[in-house]
Amino acid sequence: MTDAPTPLEDAAEDLVIQAARLVRAVRRLEGDLPPAGLRTLSVLDEHGPMAVTRLAELDRTSQPAASTLVKGLVARGWVATRPDPADGRSRLVDMTAEGRAVLADVRRRNARAVAARLADHDAADLHTAARLLREVLVTDLADPTQEGTS
Repeated sequence: MTDAPTPLEDAAEDLVIQAARLVRAVRRLEGDLPPAGLRTLSVLDEHGPMAVTRLAELDRTSQPAASTLVKGLVARGWVATRPDPADGRSRLVDMTAEGRAVLADVRRRNARAVAARLADHDAADLHTAARLLREVLVTDLADPTQEGTS
């Protein structure tokens, strides 16, 4: 049996739950855009060009599934592949200008939808919430040595 959660742990649990719900809610706004494709663009935006194997690891999917997804994104013109200068047997996946534009458009639309529901709040409150999330995400949550490093 575990100890009762602290008030900070209770608040953190609520933050995790609400953040996940927000992500699901904005995904519903994306219409016919493929969620896996947008997720891949987001990973590339956050981490930069990478091999399909690394993309699969970060997206918690199989390498064959990631390869299929990348082929579809290449066909849409959202990503391109190029030889990996560090490994001649591998290719790097990177966003194209069109992929960056698609991701920026989706993010703008999502932000407008969220802002419309929070019109009665001060922008400073939203900046504080975003700062707190960035502090959580700046470290690897799976690494116990990084606790309390924000």
